[in-house]
Amino acid sequence: MTRKVLQNWLLWVFVDLCYIPLYIHKELMLTAVLYFVFAIIAWNGYRDWQKTYKNFA
Repeated sequence: MTRKVLQNWLLWVFVDLCYIPLYIHKELMLTAVLYFVFAIIAWNGYRDWQKTYKNFA
């Protein structure tokens, strides 16, 4: 992450979104909500780094 690889954020969004149904299936609703928040944070990180890349280009 220190090299600011933009695709890392998309990987985290994908992984977080995959875990949400798993935790719902196991009836761990608070953990599912937590991973939903993680997905939102990762998406915001992706958008922020994307803006940074556009400013340098």
